Parts: sequence; C-alpha cells; structure tokens
Amino acid sequence: MNKAIGFLVALSAVIGLTACGESATEHSQSMPESQSSSIAGSQPQYAGSGATTETMEDLKEQLLGRSSVPSAPTANEPGGLSAQESKPAQAAAPSQAFAEGDWSLVLVNAQNPLPETFTVETQAIPGYDDRQFDARAAQALVSMLDAAQADGCHLYLVSSYRSVSRQTALFTRKTNFYKAQGYSQQDAETEAAKLVARPGTSEHNLGLAADIVSADWYQTHDDLTADFETTQAFAWLQNNAASYGFILRYPNGKQAITGVDYEPWHYRYVGPTAAAQITAQQLTLEEYIEQRGEHA
Repeated sequence: MNKAIGFLVALSAVIGLTACGESATEHSQSMPESQSSSIAGSQPQYAGSGATTETMEDLKEQLLGRSSVPSAPTANEPGGLSAQESKPAQAAAPSQAFAEGDWSLVLVNAQNPLPETFTVETQAIPGYDDRQFDARAAQALVSMLDAAQADGCHLYLVSSYRSVSRQTALFTRKTNFYKAQGYSQQDAETEAAKLVARPGTSEHNLGLAADIVSADWYQTHDDLTADFETTQAFAWLQNNAASYGFILRYPNGKQAITGVDYEPWHYRYVGPTAAAQITAQQLTLEEYIEQRGEHA
C-alpha cells in the first residue's frame, strides 16, 4: 500500500512539473519586465504605476464602466466579481468551525457571515507590497508560489486578505452605482451582491483566500475569467494545491451549493489533510463540513 501511495505522489509531482513546461528562464524572457513576477523577491510592477490592491479594485470598476475613477494599469481585485447569492446575508450563527476552534475550516458565505468580533493576525507575502494572509497559513501560500515558480510555472497573487471595512466600501460603492440608475435601496443592494460580496461574507475577509493567476495573465486579459482553466498555471494548481493545504473553493457545477459562480482562480487554505480529502472526493467546503458533522 505504501508503495502504491508513493507511486501516486511521484506521478502527481511529474504531472505538476509538466503542467508548466517552460523553464523559469524561458518564461521570464517571454514576458515584458513590467509584467513579470518573482515570488522569491522582486515586487511585480505595472508600467507607470505603484498600484496597490485598492487601486486595482478601483480599476476593475473603471474597466467595467461602473466608475469614474481615472485610467490605471490593467489589474484587478476579483473578490468583487464573485456571483454571490443576491439575498441579504442573514445574521446567522457562526459556522460550527468557529465553535470547534478549527480556524482553517471556518465557513464564510452569504448564510454564514463572520462574527462582528472576528479578527485575524495577518502576515505580508514576500514579493508584494500589499498582500496579506492569515499568519498561520502564510508560509503555506509562499511555499506553494515558490514551488510553482521552481517548476517554471510563474504565478501572480492578485488578491488575498481584504478587511471588512474595505469590503464595506466596495459594496457601498456598487450599491450607490445601482441607486444612481434608479434602483431602490433594497434592489440596488440585491444587484450589488451579485458582483460584490456583502461585508463579512467574503472569504477574503477571513484571510484564508487567495486569487491566483499566471504571471502573464494581464498581458491578454483585463479581468478574471473562467478561461483561466485552460492555462498551464491552472493545471499546476489543480495537481499541486492540495499538497500545500489549498482547494479550488468554487468549482464548476457546484454553484447551487456554494452560491458562487465558478472561479478557477480562487483558492482557499483548509490545511493539507482536509485539502487532500476535499480534492479526492471532489467536494466543496460546504459539503465537507456537513460530512464531518454527520460523522462526528
């Protein structure tokens, strides 16, 4: 049995290596300097800009024609594009994971908002000026990004931790946009929630979610789209993310369960054990938590 497991692990490693066939040198030479990303050290830059995560969010609004902010380099903060369920977040009791103290399995969605008292200690991700992650899982994220780069698969961390106050600002701005179009307050919030998660219901507020694309993604895209699944970077993540404790949080075909559209770029830290089980059984976090409860 041990030999069989060892073979599967080795095979998975080989698949991961071939998922991004270019060498690190070849890949970096194929990208303009302004778009290259080196997780090990240098900060990814966009020509003529010192864009932060917040200005990236502002740019998304400008690109979609929903904001009057000035033009900026192409990048975005995709947490605002999740197709969250439109009904208001209920004042639901915290998920069972809170009560159990299992911080890596906390369920956050429209029906399970974070408690108002929630706080998290974050840690900066090397190579970025403004990317923070839960300090207990930050090294796992760094290790995964470094491993991908070592395999010649350069990844770019678009978004990570986002404060509830920032989420509130994004949601309010989107709501005001619809109110300006003649929507009532309630209808404006309903429409806004289809594009921007309500404050406290986004996994980015938890500090355990990471939006990841290939380093050259924005050379040909100005937004996050489902065709990221056709890239070698996505293939690498599919083959290797679980080893570092991450899962594809919003898989295709599971929208009715997660309440969120397919997001091949959105990865959630749940720990190596849970990640292996969730990935092997093709579960969502919702299904996994329910399954755990049934077997408790």
